[in-house]
Amino acid sequence: MRILRFLAVLVAVVCLQLLGARLYPNFPRAFDLFLVLTVLCALRGNSTVGLLAGLATGLTADALSSGPYGLFGFTNTLIGYSTARVSQRLVIQRASQVFLLTAATVAVQQLLLTGFAYLLLDKGELPDLAWLVIKAVTGGLVAFLTIVLTAALRRTRERRRRGRLERLRL
Repeated sequence: MRILRFLAVLVAVVCLQLLGARLYPNFPRAFDLFLVLTVLCALRGNSTVGLLAGLATGLTADALSSGPYGLFGFTNTLIGYSTARVSQRLVIQRASQVFLLTAATVAVQQLLLTGFAYLLLDKGELPDLAWLVIKAVTGGLVAFLTIVLTAALRRTRERRRRGRLERLRL
């Protein structure tokens, strides 16, 4: 069931990424929804889930990008695995902590992409610092809002369930 939910969210992320790029040409420079999905999946603390989520989102991002195939797949796999390992060691429960972790992973991903492009393509250029900061902040905000909204939906669902149970007891 979780894999179907992940695939449905991945399809939604692809649609959002394509729609955003269609409406605003700099959208891929400002948002990396694939990496946010990787981080949110890896926060469960399961290294295998983080690794596979990073691989799936990275290869999907590679399919949509014009760069060499596998670059995002490899970096997102590393990010997913390392984020899962970090979440095994640290207690990350607050939305503000998720914001900081996601912003840091965006910066690390950009550095990894630059390093791998330099090693593999001999044309590794440092990303523009302004776009790096924008992408880190927007990635953190998307993760923050996702955590806050899912928590609110869980609370609402739980309240409705309790209300139904109370009505059944009467």
